[in-house]
Amino acid sequence: MLIFPLIAVLNEHVVPRQTKLHLATWNGSQNPLDVYLDGGFYEWQRWQSKKNFERNFVLSMIALPAANQWLFAGVHRSAKVELINGYNRYYYPLTELEELKELNGRLTINFERLGRQSYLNAESWFEGLKLAEIRPEKLTTSDFPGYRKINSPSSNLI
Repeated sequence: MLIFPLIAVLNEHVVPRQTKLHLATWNGSQNPLDVYLDGGFYEWQRWQSKKNFERNFVLSMIALPAANQWLFAGVHRSAKVELINGYNRYYYPLTELEELKELNGRLTINFERLGRQSYLNAESWFEGLKLAEIRPEKLTTSDFPGYRKINSPSSNLI
């Protein structure tokens, strides 16, 4: 199943020609999956070095460790960008679409990205965005239970 027909069931206004795909990958200092799991992804993606989100909507996907696998991280309405001179960055006050929020962190998308481009116009690529999995729960990390609670052969050494 393609992703955009699924999105259209929940919000008919999110169409490829008005959507920018954000393929969040390692930026040289941060792994966006770690940022997402720590709860900071939505603010993290608002800060851009260029005007990357010049569309009505941004469909956010985060690279997973498996090849061509992406975590759905929501669809956001893009508003007027602001250049923050002190940081030499652009800030997008993105607003997450409530009707799609339940899918965040639950969908795995199969998409083979050609090249390294992280910001794609959806109308050129939407047919390659295929639903791979719907998780029953949002992807999260659990709290570390402590060394003594880990069941491993070396745990008796602690």
